[in-house]
This record gives sequence, C-alpha cells and structure tokens, in this order.
Amino acid sequence: MFPWFWVWAPHLHWPLSGDVRQRIEPDMNWFFGTIPASAGHGATEQKLFETASYGRQLGYLTEAVLAIVDEIPVKNEVNREAIVQLQELAQQLNRVKKDATQAEVFALKVELGNLRARQPALFAELISDLTS
Repeated sequence: MFPWFWVWAPHLHWPLSGDVRQRIEPDMNWFFGTIPASAGHGATEQKLFETASYGRQLGYLTEAVLAIVDEIPVKNEVNREAIVQLQELAQQLNRVKKDATQAEVFALKVELGNLRARQPALFAELISDLTS
C-alpha cells in the first residue's frame, strides 16, 4: 500500500528467528533411547535386538518351556492351565506366521506372473538363476 515505507522498514532478526535449519533425517533410535538406565543400556539392547529380536528370544523360551513340560508332569492345576494357555498361544503364533508366509508367497506369484507377461526373457533368466 505504501511502497515508499519499506525503504525505512528495519530488517530485524530476533533470537530464534531468521533462517530455519532443521535436521530431517529420521531418528531410528527412539525405541532404544527410551530404555531407562535402571533397565539396561540402550546401545547394548540394540545390539542384542539385532542379534535376535525380542520375538525370537521369546520364541526360544516358549519352545524350551513346552519341551520341558512334555517330559515333566505338571502337578499344580494353575500351572497346568498356564501351560495350556502357552500351548494355545504358540499355536496361534504359528498360524499367524503361516498366514504371513502364504501371503508373501501369493504376492511373489503375482509379481512373477507380471514379470513373465512383461519381460519373458528376464523371467526365464531369473528362473534359470534360481534353479541352478
């Protein structure tokens, strides 16, 4: 409205104003950084997780407990019920894993069918590489 006004308009930068600098790369350590110091060391927990995920660790424990239960009779009714629940949970988890694997196989079949239709030579080369 008053173009002559900006000649005298001051250009001030207050603290935390001006150019914005922001780190935009994702921080993927949020999970391990939130482990309390009393519970363990975040970097060590991350290395352990990379060696065997928590699910795999629990899987080993479940398999070991169920193997022991097969050999040792359980006398307490509460423990027997807990073992039955653990067996049912293990069966449910195996079904989930099986369903996920079947979904992956189906998706691969679809992708391979598309590759066969679009690029028959590349499909033949891939099949040759996989079967040799």
